[in-house]
Order: sequence, then C-alpha cells, then structure tokens
Amino acid sequence: MTTESIERRVLGGIRFVDAVTLQRLDGVLHVSSDTASFLRNRAGDHVILAADGLETHSDVFDVPSVPSIPPAPPIPGAIALGSEQITLTVHDPADRYLARQTTVVLPRDADPLNASDPASLFTPMPVRMYPAPNGSTWPGWAVVRATVRPAAAPGDTGNERLANALLRVVRVSDGVLIGSGMSDARGEALVGVAGIPITSFGVGPGPVLETTVDVVIQVIADAAATGAPDPDDMEQRRAALLVKTSPLIELASGRVVQTIV
Repeated sequence: MTTESIERRVLGGIRFVDAVTLQRLDGVLHVSSDTASFLRNRAGDHVILAADGLETHSDVFDVPSVPSIPPAPPIPGAIALGSEQITLTVHDPADRYLARQTTVVLPRDADPLNASDPASLFTPMPVRMYPAPNGSTWPGWAVVRATVRPAAAPGDTGNERLANALLRVVRVSDGVLIGSGMSDARGEALVGVAGIPITSFGVGPGPVLETTVDVVIQVIADAAATGAPDPDDMEQRRAALLVKTSPLIELASGRVVQTIV
C-alpha cells in the first residue's frame, strides 16, 4: 500500500453575509475573478486558492521538505502584507441578493499569534450582500422600499431611475448610519433596518416615549463605474459621490415605508 500526501497553501477566506443580519449566507453564490481562483468549503466560505502575483505562496509545496516540518514561507519581505489586490464579482443565481464587486488585499497575516486580527489569514473577510427588491424581510424590521431617481437635470421626464446606487439610512438625532441597501438595474431598492425598538425615550420637547425614528436617506452613486457596483468603495468615497439626501422619513419597528428618493 502506498500513501500520497496532498498539501495546499491557501491565501485567505471570504465570508458572504446578509447586510442586515450579518449572518453567513448558506445558499450557493457564483464568485469570479480575472486574477484569482476560489473554492467553496463545507462551511460555506470561499477560500482563495491562488492569485496573480502570489505564485510563490501557492507553489512553495513544489520544493521538497523534510517530513513533519512545514514548508518554508515565501522569501521574507519579497511581498509585503496587503500589497496585492484582487477584485472579484459575486452573483446570486437565486436573485435573493444583488450582484456586487469587492476588493481583497493580499497576502494576509499568517502568524497564528495574530489569528484574531481582521487581517489574519485565519479570519475570513466578511463581505456584505445587499437584498434584491424581492428579498425576504423579518418581523420587527423597519423596511424601506424605494424608487431611486438621479438628481434632477434639465430635460428629465421624471421617469429616470438610478441603478446601482448605495442608499445610506442615517438617524437624524445623532447622524449614525443604521442601515444601507442598493438599488438594482431598475432603480428599485429594499433596505431593511433591524434593531429599532418598539418604543424609546424622546429627545427634547414632546412626548416622553416615541415609537418612530427620524431618518434621512443618502443616495451615493458612481457614474464612472462599470459592471457590478462595489458598495464598500462607494461608502469610502461617499463625500465625493453623494447624489442627494432625502427629506425626513419616519421609521418604526414592523412598518414598511414606500418612497421615492
């Protein structure tokens, strides 16, 4: 009888989560990249097997090593941590979530002592998936169903729609972001906001107890982008990409608001 040793070095992991609940998604997602390859493991995370520019990390097992001694890492300092980037596109074949892009920085920190660090090789990178307009909602959520329009311009008919926009739900009282969503190719969006209490203490004059939360919706869009949007990139550049801010909207636990923004 002969034995065969199969060894593989991986470059990191990606965990796709629901943007509202932050829970890992169980369904099958299609992940693609021009510069990297992936494998979905049994836990549902996507493992990065190889990436352009990091061949020394993947091919290190080709060099014979002493049994029971792990292979040496790539040449120290040859590739700095976080110095390479791969862009991937994820698509939900069930259309529960909108397609998006995201960027992963490599290589990640392989030191076991730093395993709890967000940049660690042993910690999957979370990527939020935003629900499609026909996506599921949960009891107790405040739900916004929005038709997203571009900023008014001369000649507009009023029927224009803004696709691939990031919607940020911001609480008026303190400016805190409490929810976000994306518009689809038709300019339609579903935004779920979890955690709004049924009643809360009022601020300033007026009723002591309140059942609603005042918010505004910021519309962020990148007119120069092509393909699936990258909401993380738009979030980072939101000051430059802000299209408009909605009038005040009242949200409440379990209430559905339909609006045009």
